[in-house]
This record gives sequence, C-alpha cells and structure tokens, in this order.
Amino acid sequence: MDNQNALTSTAMLAAIWEQEKKDNLELILPFVIYSIGKNFSVGNRVDITSIATYLSTNLGFYDMPHSVLQKAFRRLSKINILERKNLGFFLKIDLSEKCSTIDLQLQQAQKNTDEVIKALTEYLNQQKGRFLKKDFSEKEIKNHFIEFLETKGYFVYEKIEKLQEISARENTIYYHIAQFIIAEYHKKTVVFSYIENIVKGLLLSRVIYGYVDVTYNEKFKDVCVYVDTTLLLCIFAFKSDEQNTVASQLVKILFNNNISIKCFRHNYDEVYKIIEAYKYNILNPSNRHGQTIEYFDKLRYSASDVERVLRNLEDYFKERSIEIVDTPTLSSDGSGTIVESDFQKAIGETELKEHLSKKVFYKNDMAISNDVESISAIHILRQGKTFKKIEKCKALFVTTNHSLVYATQEFINNTSSSVSLSSSVPLLISDLELTSLLWLKNPKRFSDFPTLKLIESARISLEPTEQIRTEFIKKIEQFKNEPTVTEERAAAYRQLIYTEKEKLMELIDANPENISNIQLADLEDISRQHYSSQLNDENKKLKQQLEERARKIRIESNEKVERVREITAKILKIIIWIFFAIVFIVGIISIYTKWKESNNNYRSFILLGFSFLGIIDAIVPRCRRVNKLIMILANKRKMQVARKEQERIKKILEN
Repeated sequence: MDNQNALTSTAMLAAIWEQEKKDNLELILPFVIYSIGKNFSVGNRVDITSIATYLSTNLGFYDMPHSVLQKAFRRLSKINILERKNLGFFLKIDLSEKCSTIDLQLQQAQKNTDEVIKALTEYLNQQKGRFLKKDFSEKEIKNHFIEFLETKGYFVYEKIEKLQEISARENTIYYHIAQFIIAEYHKKTVVFSYIENIVKGLLLSRVIYGYVDVTYNEKFKDVCVYVDTTLLLCIFAFKSDEQNTVASQLVKILFNNNISIKCFRHNYDEVYKIIEAYKYNILNPSNRHGQTIEYFDKLRYSASDVERVLRNLEDYFKERSIEIVDTPTLSSDGSGTIVESDFQKAIGETELKEHLSKKVFYKNDMAISNDVESISAIHILRQGKTFKKIEKCKALFVTTNHSLVYATQEFINNTSSSVSLSSSVPLLISDLELTSLLWLKNPKRFSDFPTLKLIESARISLEPTEQIRTEFIKKIEQFKNEPTVTEERAAAYRQLIYTEKEKLMELIDANPENISNIQLADLEDISRQHYSSQLNDENKKLKQQLEERARKIRIESNEKVERVREITAKILKIIIWIFFAIVFIVGIISIYTKWKESNNNYRSFILLGFSFLGIIDAIVPRCRRVNKLIMILANKRKMQVARKEQERIKKILEN
C-alpha cells in the first residue's frame, strides 16, 4: 500500500466490512468502482493498469495485483456496471452518484484518521521536555504512526528492508506511540475505536492482497500447520500476557477449523535450549544471555522450577495436541534414495540460506538453519506443487517473524520461472496474517482479535530491544570498576533489565543512546524499590498463606464441633427410643397377661385395645418434648467442645 493514503482507505474498508460482512472481493469493489468513475466515462474501455495506478496513488492500495482487479471487473460485469466485449471491459453506466457516496465515506474516514493523528500529536508533544527537542507537526506524527504500524507487520510491504532494526530515535517514538495506544485503550476512548478501525482495515487489506479467492464458508481440508519456536513459547503461555492471549486465540481458531498443529523436531529442540539457557542465567546471573521468558520472570521461577518445566516439556505439547515430527526427506519411498522426480520438491536450501542471511537478522547460524529446514520441509510436504487456495495447501509454516515471511517470498519470486508459484499460497505465513484470515471466517466468534493484536503490538513496543539489553549490560560492566559495586551488586543490577524493565525503559525513554547517562544512584534506587516490592509481595504472600491456614483450621474446627453436636443428638435419641421401647413392651406384656387371666372374653379384648391406645397416647405427645431436650443437651455439649477448640486454635495460631 501507499501508506499515506492507506490509513483513510483502510478505515473505510473496515466500515464496509462491519456493515456487509461480504467476501474479500466484495470488500474492494467500492474502491474499484470509485477509481473507474473518476477516470472513465460511459462507453470508455477501462484500462486495468490505470485503475491499479489510481488505487495506489489516491487510495493507498499499493501495487494491487492485476489478478484481483480482473476478478473485480468480472464481478462488476455481472451487475451491469461494466460490459465485457472485444477482450476488454467497457463502462456501461454513469458512476457519478456512486462516486459521490464513496466521497462522503472517504471524508468521514479521513476525519476519524485526522482525530487520531491530532490526539497522538498532542500526546507526543507533551513529552517534549523528556526526549524531543522540538514540537512534531501532524504530518511528521502521521509518518511515525504509519512506520510504527509497518514495523508491526500490519502493512503489505513493497520492500522488506522496512522490517529491519529501527534507529534509537525511532524506537523512542514508537515506545511513546505504544503508550498512547494503551492509554486510549484503557480509557475506552473514541480515538481508540478509530485506531482499531484502521487496524481492522489493514488486516482486511492483507487478506485481500494475498487471498482474494478465500470464501468464508469454505472448509479446510487435510491442512496441517507447523508452528515456529517463538509462537510455541506463546502457545505455552511463557511470553507476555498479550502475546499468550493472541497465540491462544489462534490455536482455538485452528482447532475450530479442523486444522491440526505440529512442530518440527528442531523447533522443539530450540524451545528446550531457550528454556535451558534461562535456567543457566538463573544459576549464573553475572553472565545472563539469551531471550527472557516473561512468565518465568513474573513468577520468579527458580532453577529447580525451570528444570521441572524442562522435564515435563513434552507434556506441554501433548496437552495442546501439538505433534512433534521429524522433517521429511526428498526420497519419495523413504529409502533415502533420491530419484530425478524428487528434485522438483527441492527448494534450494543453500541459495535460500544465503538469501535469508542478507535479508533477515539472525543471532546465530542455528536459527537460520532451522528456518531454512522448516521452509524446505513445507516445500517437500507439498511435493513441490502449488496451491491457489489456502484451504487445500496441505502444509503451512506459521512464524512470528515478518521479515522471514517477506524474504522467503522474495526468494520464491526471484528464483521461480513459474508465475503460478510466485502467486500461489506461500510456504510460510505470519501468525498475524493467518489469524486475520481465520478471523474473517469466524468474525462474530473472534470479534476481539483486532484489539488483542493491536494491544499485543503496543505492549511489545514497550519491551527493551536487544540493542538496549546489550548496551545496558555494557553499562553495568563499567560500573563494576566502582569500588562500591561488588560482583553480587552488579549481578542484581543486570537483573533489572528483566525484572524492572518498565522503569528502566522510562528512565532512558526507550533510547539506547540514553543508557550512557544512567547514574549508579538511579540503579540503586530502582534496585531498592524492586527488592522492597519483592519483600512486600513475599510478606503479602506469607500473610495470605497464614490467613488461608487459619481459615482451614477454623473450618475443620467448626466441622468437628458440628459433628460432636450431631453425634450427641444421635446417642441421646437412641437412648430415649430404647427407653420408650422398653416401656412400650412392658406395657404390652402387662396388658396381655391380664387379658389372658380374664379368659380371653370380649370385654377384656376391648379393654386391651383401649390400654394399647393409652400407651401410645402416653408416649407420642412426649416425643416433641424429648426432641427439644435432646437438642438442648446436644447444643450444650457443642458449646463445651467449641470453647475447647477456640483455645486450641488460639495456641496453634500464636505459634
């Protein structure tokens, strides 16, 4: 996209989708109609190149594929806007009224976008004294906002170089843009809803560019997704809350679409090594390296805690139904022998690795080798075939690395002699793009996805970059020359980039160049606050544990007292009923004996009956009184036991 105009067009695109929920091609038709109406009169032949140029220059849809426009033209010919004849398309009706309607929609979208830029400009200029030397103009802010969205992968890129390491100054600005977005999100302002509309439109445009043939009701058939290392860490909820939530939603959508999830063995090994490196960082904090694991930081995992995760790592995969598999070989029959027909499945790993090394930043050779192996494996699983529909593409590698996606597609485009290969479903796709695609298939069920993804992007922008971590560690090494800085204290300072990263980022305004200005007193103050907070947390935790213990003891005591009352009542009832039974039996025997003595005459029989009723009448009315007496005695016993239990609990809690 031409990103200057993209903010307006995508905001309008989101509005169209909210109203219509139509297929991808239908979404872009208003823009195509507008472009035709602005450039051609009734009876004119519509030139596809002119429309593509107008879409790029005036509406922000950069380099719209001609295949998409041809499909749009065919759709317009079916509704009698265009007429197809002489191998071309001709305008059939006057479009001035439709253009006027679209002009109003564009103006509203532009107004909303301007409000976002105005609010962001005011916010950033309030930070002037901290990191800016002059006020920003709204035009400059608009450029920075677009660049921020570019670095997060929302735009369709012309050149992947845009994804490379950003400058220190840009990092600082993006940091404050992220703070602005999160602040607006928490306040639930109308400005955030406008930002959200822009992001929704950008997500929609990504799908339109790459997957115009997608229909919302088409099912995935025998498609398997292979996930990369970072995405696995997010799925296991080991990264930040926002990253974990988005990854969890992606997994849910995949399963809802009957798409199985797998990972290659080398990605499993990479996850293991990252967690293992974290364990060694705990054991040797003075030489901490590798990426952090936010979930472990948050819960202050010990080395033994991390070791437990490593022992049970395969269970994390099983619980989430992620199968660990080996990469396939070129050999069709599995014997290891490669025949001529197998070569079409080869992607050219040596050439791909060389290309990626120039286009994507890698910390080590293992990382690039793993990516090349994953991409090659997908190519082999597809048997070198191309697919026009993502729902039938057999295998797909999903990564969080946008640079890798674009660099690989660039390699395919440059090395493929076949147009179909470069325009087919790619071998790998970003998690953002795949989730966007699946979100469009399930818009109601996963309506919160755009917001989650936007907040995730903003949160990540508040994280220290690798450059900041590196410079910070160097600064700590300088402080070690100070006589007051012992090895233990230096180790504690190093941990701050992980444990108190928000405060450090605020201290340096997210600019690595400001690390040189950090004073020892700054670190000591942050460190003191950290350990004070940690102590408070531990005290709160201990207090909660004691309260929980006391609560359980009281519950157990109350249950014991209640059981004593119930048992006492049962025993007394048994005794009373035994007494009544004895009285009843004795009475019956006495009556029966007298009846026998009277020679069993009729009169004696009647008297026997009345005597029997008399015994019952003597017992029954007293049952209620007896029950009351039983309850009084049982409660009295309960109170005696309760007093003893209170004394016992008091002694326990005092200890």
